[in-house]
Amino acid sequence: MDHDRVGIRSLALHSGIGKSRIGLLLHRDPSKRSAMQINELQAILRALDVELLDAVFCVETLRDENIRYSDRYRTLISMLCALFRHLPASLIAALDDVTDLDGTEVRPEWAGPLERAVTKRIVHEINAVTNRRAMLGDFNIFS
Repeated sequence: MDHDRVGIRSLALHSGIGKSRIGLLLHRDPSKRSAMQINELQAILRALDVELLDAVFCVETLRDENIRYSDRYRTLISMLCALFRHLPASLIAALDDVTDLDGTEVRPEWAGPLERAVTKRIVHEINAVTNRRAMLGDFNIFS
């Protein structure tokens, strides 16, 4: 669905939500909007072919207008959405491979150190890719 110019009727048809309800949910005046239920949000995003996690991620990371309108970050945000879409399932599978850890030992306070470790590793891998590209550029026989 082309979501650059989506009308209320089209969105209602594709989401399965009534036209009047869509109008109330998406009213241009925020004070007149109805509270949206999670299933309505999911239906609207599905109709627009947008993943729920991508939408949440974009809202949370794009609060800074310098990032929101920067071409520099557009592909990075897209890559991060793809990365984090499957990361929880990958971590759960990895937890199954760790002996002597049944999950009850996991603590919420681990989030900060793990976030820093993941960030550090991502930066390391991006630098490695950049360095490999630079080296390949130096050996380009077609130059």
